[in-house]
Amino acid sequence: VSPAPVMPSRVGTFNPQQAEDFYKRLRGKITAWAERAGANKETTGYILILPDIMALFIRLMADPRVSPALKAEIAAASAYVIIPVDLLPELVLGPAGLIDDVIVAMIALNRVVKAMGQVGEDVLLEHWDGDENILKVIQDLLNKADQFVSGTVWNGIKSFMQEPPDVVQGQARPTSPPPDK
Repeated sequence: VSPAPVMPSRVGTFNPQQAEDFYKRLRGKITAWAERAGANKETTGYILILPDIMALFIRLMADPRVSPALKAEIAAASAYVIIPVDLLPELVLGPAGLIDDVIVAMIALNRVVKAMGQVGEDVLLEHWDGDENILKVIQDLLNKADQFVSGTVWNGIKSFMQEPPDVVQGQARPTSPPPDK
């Protein structure tokens, strides 16, 4: 006889107001943390999109239009963000240590666009919840990345991430235009 699964007697329902309140409280805590640590407004702005980026990564992983090779890159970028030991460790640098995580995430998202073309842009826009246009955020941050991070290791990552691998070329599937945001 196998044991019966134990189920909670009452399952909570999603409360959008509660989720929004949590999101605002979390953003307030990050902003206060960044101010105490001396991070400038631009750095803080990029750090504050990290939760939206992680939500986007999850949605891209579930999207059948995104190739397995790109999903592997998204998973690697997600791991980089989650693992506390990286090029600029948060434990040592505080909020400024998160900027390399955001840049690595932007490189992965840029690879989706480069590999999938217009379909990649449509997929990102469809799944993005952030306030600003994700395509503009990617472009802006990657153009400024050298202002935030430098070094031999970082240059190696940038070099490796320049062009999408050949295995993902042509694997994008047609999509309908994204809904208006």
